[in-house]
Parts: sequence; structure tokens; C-alpha cells
Amino acid sequence: MADSLAISITLPVEHLPQFVADLQAHLEPETPCSAETLRAIADSSEELALSLRFPPDAALHSFAQEHPDIECSSPAQVALGYLFATARPAAGSIEVTLYTTSRSVVAALKGSEQVRALLLRLSKHGRPQAVRLIDEWNEVTTLHAPSEA
Repeated sequence: MADSLAISITLPVEHLPQFVADLQAHLEPETPCSAETLRAIADSSEELALSLRFPPDAALHSFAQEHPDIECSSPAQVALGYLFATARPAAGSIEVTLYTTSRSVVAALKGSEQVRALLLRLSKHGRPQAVRLIDEWNEVTTLHAPSEA
């Protein structure tokens, strides 16, 4: 299992507020994340610590068993910590990257259907409509947003 994973989405700047709104639906309440925060991070090269929460599935249940120290604000959900966000400006767009260097978080991110559903939802804001998963060997796997019928 990989020891690091980066999840990257490039989106037009005008899509950033809706992207953040979709992300915030899965953030723990103490996690300060806004479009303004991501723009500031992009301008400063800083990072933001994130804790996400999801309904449990097999991968997240395993993570919760391994990390009972990570508490979730919602008892019916599992908190997924040890994630960081960076942002980088580009011409008319912004690249948002979530990353971790925790083996157990990588396993949960890659194995969870709940996480995959969120990533696919976030990918709809991207141009292209895709999420790039970059492992510690810089191998890239691309998840594409499902096309609208």
C-alpha cells in the first residue's frame, strides 16, 4: 500500500464557490475552508489541514477501528483526518490538491465508496471534469465525472 496520495482537481476560478460548498458538506465543523481561504493559500503557498466525515463503509470502518483517537462530530459518521489542502493558481483556474502521507488514510481514500462518490461530485466542477490521484511514485490514476444524461 502506498504511503502518500495526492488528489488534484483543476477548476475555473468561478467554480470555486460551488466546489467548496460540495466539499464543506463533508468537512468537520472546526475545519475552516472557503473559496477565499483556498485563494489565499494559492497566493501564499501555504496548506490547510482538513478533517472530512462520511457515512461509514467497509474502508472507513476499518480506518475508524485503527484510529479511535480521531473523533467525529457526528456519531453516525467516520472522521478522516491527516489530510492537507494546497492550491495553485493558473490562468483563469485554480488547482486544488488534497494530500496525505498516512498509509491508513491512503487506504481509506482509495478503498472507500463514500470518498469516491465525493471525488466524483467534486470533479464535476473541474475542467476537465476529472480528479487525478497521484501516488508516491507519481503514477496518476484519473477518475472522470459521470456524464450527465
